[in-house]
Amino acid sequence: MNTVQKPILLWIYPLLFLIALAAIGSLIGQVAENRIDGNLGVGLGYFFPIYGGFWGLVIGILFSLHLKGDGRIAAAFCNAISWAGIWHAIVAAFVGGGAVTGALLFVVIGSLAGLDYSALEMLRNGAADGAFYLTIWSPGLALVLCIMRAYKRSNRSSSTS
Repeated sequence: MNTVQKPILLWIYPLLFLIALAAIGSLIGQVAENRIDGNLGVGLGYFFPIYGGFWGLVIGILFSLHLKGDGRIAAAFCNAISWAGIWHAIVAAFVGGGAVTGALLFVVIGSLAGLDYSALEMLRNGAADGAFYLTIWSPGLALVLCIMRAYKRSNRSSSTS
């Protein structure tokens, strides 16, 4: 393999893994959307392709680093797993916060509006709607927050050295 083809192949692998796992996530999302009624099924239908695509990109980049053979694969793997954990924690916090906020708002506003639903029904509907809205927005917000955190981290490390 000549030197011109190798860098091109190193960029193709992350894209192939991204497409493959996003497609698998899309199939899982479609099954979830068809089997689960309401907003939760629709939210999972949006979430799984993004989730699969994210992991496909991570695996593809790690595979490319391994093929490059620069000896930093262990450090790169640990760094990628660390950022993936941070991303998951942010997404889980947003979705959980959305569910709690939605549940509380539905009970308060539903009680003030005099709805004929029980408190348990309003809690359940509010949690499902709040989690649904933040399931759509949280992956992108988490990605932006991770990029901002990495930028701050790189600025700190460059200023100290």
